[in-house]
Amino acid sequence: MIKNEHGFTYPLTLCLLILFLTSFSFYVEHLLVERKFFSDTAENLTAEYYFHSTLKKIESTVQTTGSVQTNGTFYFQKGVVVFRAEPAGETSQTVNISLSLQSGVRINGKATYDLQTRKLMKWTE
Repeated sequence: MIKNEHGFTYPLTLCLLILFLTSFSFYVEHLLVERKFFSDTAENLTAEYYFHSTLKKIESTVQTTGSVQTNGTFYFQKGVVVFRAEPAGETSQTVNISLSLQSGVRINGKATYDLQTRKLMKWTE
């Protein structure tokens, strides 16, 4: 029986092995892309939360005192937010916000507060 195969088993085994390794590499690549996506999403949500918390704290300060501090720093569990306020006009103040995460990501934003209504007018990252 071995003499009738004429080398059929080796190419068949090699093709099955190549097929298995190809499909396995696709699954591994998919897993790595998914992990990278989830870590980036978690980092973005953390940064967005820190920006939002900072803006709410500054807005509560504006509502109580009527103006924004010139400089300030807020410390969070995974990052630090530094802000600097500048007058933008008679009734508004611009706040430059810099967020530094522990992962090394730096994000800058700008917020404009209306001092008459004591509310946030707009902000950009």
